Amino acid sequence: MEGGHSGEDAGQRGAGHQRGFRLHNGGKGCALTTLDELSQCPNFFCAGKLSPTASHLFKLILPLEHAREQGRDKPSQAKSPPPTVFLLHPSQPLSHVSRLILASLAPATPSISFRSVTPRGYTIQWSDSTDVADFIRDAARTREFTICITSPGKDEPQTEIPVEVPSFEDRTRFLRRRLAVVEEELSRMEEIKKRCDEEAHRGARRMAIGGFGILVVYWGAVARLTFWDFGWDVMEPITYLSGLSTVILGYLWCVIPSSGLKPAWRTGY
Repeated sequence: MEGGHSGEDAGQRGAGHQRGFRLHNGGKGCALTTLDELSQCPNFFCAGKLSPTASHLFKLILPLEHAREQGRDKPSQAKSPPPTVFLLHPSQPLSHVSRLILASLAPATPSISFRSVTPRGYTIQWSDSTDVADFIRDAARTREFTICITSPGKDEPQTEIPVEVPSFEDRTRFLRRRLAVVEEELSRMEEIKKRCDEEAHRGARRMAIGGFGILVVYWGAVARLTFWDFGWDVMEPITYLSGLSTVILGYLWCVIPSSGLKPAWRTGY
């Protein structure tokens, strides 16, 4: 999903709202002002904002109406139009963002460039082939980048819109929320596995104790029949056959119901 459209949630705030904006005029920064003062001053442009979305896209909010109306006479009581919202995929190049901005500024055909400041204070301009994700990752070091709009035939940009870049914590809040849900689900599954392991351990212990009890009973019965009732001449073939039968049953128990004792050539590893 991509494209630009005007969003009401990122639009004009109500009267008396005192949120500050950094303003630029002809490439020169000036002091912060309120939205009420901004609506009285058409030659200044409020800052944009970049924020993540739950669908792993970026939402770019830009006050392009102010850039479109630069140089025009505007009534002092005119209501400021809402900003424009663009949905950007991290793998898209900056040239795609430029085309979206140009489409919103039509019929004007200015040139769009993207600049950021390094932690040492050097200003760099990014190529249009740069991926949005790489550009934002670098701009996040200073938490801001600038979109420069230059009119045809001009060397210097007439409009510079600073854009606030979210921190790493803000960009990953949806992933961390998803991770919390997965961890909760994993915790429930681990609890179920723990109960299954305990039940399997109790079952194996009961089987081992039962087998030991059967062997003790067998030993006692053979001893009784051999030394008190029938004698060794009668019990010798019986004990031989019963012992051999025990070995055969044990072998069948390992081969038929137990899949964990299959040879490597049957399991494939």
